[in-house]
Amino acid sequence: MAGQTVKTEVNLADRSQFAYPALIGKTFLRDTAWVNAGYDYLQEQSHAQIIGRKEHAIVGDLPVDVSISFFNRYSMLHAQNVAVDEKAKQVSFTFEGSSKETKDMTLPLARILKFKNASYPMAYVPVQMGEGSFNGYILVYLRDRSKSSSQLRLGTEALNQDFVVDLTQSYLSDKPLRSFSDLLEKDAPLIISAEETIAFDGVEVIAMPSVTTRTPLLKVSSIKEMKTDKGREVMFSWVDNNGKILTVQKDLKKKIKVGDQIRPVIETTLTMGETTLETEVSLGLLEKSEGKQAQFVVGYGLTDGPIIVNARSPDALTEKPPVSAGYIEQVQVEGLSFPVKLDTGANVTSMNATDMTFFNKDGEKWVTFTYSNHDGVKREFTCKVVGEVKIKAREGEKSIPRPVVRMRVKLGDIEEMVNVNLRDRTDFDYSMILGKNFLRHDIAVSSDQQFILTEEK
Repeated sequence: MAGQTVKTEVNLADRSQFAYPALIGKTFLRDTAWVNAGYDYLQEQSHAQIIGRKEHAIVGDLPVDVSISFFNRYSMLHAQNVAVDEKAKQVSFTFEGSSKETKDMTLPLARILKFKNASYPMAYVPVQMGEGSFNGYILVYLRDRSKSSSQLRLGTEALNQDFVVDLTQSYLSDKPLRSFSDLLEKDAPLIISAEETIAFDGVEVIAMPSVTTRTPLLKVSSIKEMKTDKGREVMFSWVDNNGKILTVQKDLKKKIKVGDQIRPVIETTLTMGETTLETEVSLGLLEKSEGKQAQFVVGYGLTDGPIIVNARSPDALTEKPPVSAGYIEQVQVEGLSFPVKLDTGANVTSMNATDMTFFNKDGEKWVTFTYSNHDGVKREFTCKVVGEVKIKAREGEKSIPRPVVRMRVKLGDIEEMVNVNLRDRTDFDYSMILGKNFLRHDIAVSSDQQFILTEEK
């Protein structure tokens, strides 16, 4: 890995139902590497090739149209007549390309991807792009995409391994592809992540790129147009990153039609890292499923120059050198100080919670719970429930739902509001683990050292 070869002990287990066939532990990491939990496929970044927001490719000798998703982890391939042979560990299907030509394919079954109401077989399919610039295998799950505009949709797992995306371009794969490192040497593109924090007229808001939206879009809670002495204006309300409700009134510059929607357009100042833009932004309403916090959608027409999406790490606009930390550190959670474990393999932070009592407040779900640890620290918290995660249970048992709340966590000089799932961790060595949703903020973790960033108490 990364040019390092280490002889190490490996224990053998059936990992066919896990996302990855190998788990790299301390026997390799010790004296060899630290883990930057903010990145996926960090070592592949310099080799990444640049593709556009829409692409062409060859799969199994058939041409396909390719779309991009920055929010779905796995790639998906159009397949019909799907049949799984569990005994032979194979999957057979009929594949239809963009030319409507079909081909029967049989591939090794990688595993079964399970969703809430459905499951799909996964396989590695051969993909060619850019006149052979990319020629490799991509893990996809198989399902009917006859009603979709593309036969192959690339998710973040494939993007992070092999590509970066130029939002402002399409069909770059009709020619040999450029590498990301070559682009950085010769150009100065605006590089963003799949999730960013930008300033809208000086107020921080979550931002995300879109391959389908041209004019930048701010999704807000309410929009009202009005006529004043100055002309037509628009008043809108939105919730910023800190939960503050804002009401803003601006001149209405024009309206644009997007599908069945008519969106008002205003002028604003956007601060994106070290880049400041005076630009037009359209306004739209948040869907109920999107919550109340405002969202900014980076359209591909934001600038005249290239906008490169590197989905490997969040907050590319404000990327800093990583902070070194041990796998055990002292943190403050809502003012309470105690030691926690930094777990680079956990997606979400988890905290010990007992005596959980749920109740409704202003139409929303809340929870009161007791936090405690082995040092005798104990405190009651009351938080709004913002979601729920289901943890896989043993075979024959039901999945265990865990409530998710938002809490303020401080490690050294890094302080963030993060999602925390609540569970009884009484029997664990540590009452809390910090997962990737906190560690992604430029923290590199040692696998064998403790209390590097903080002092043990």
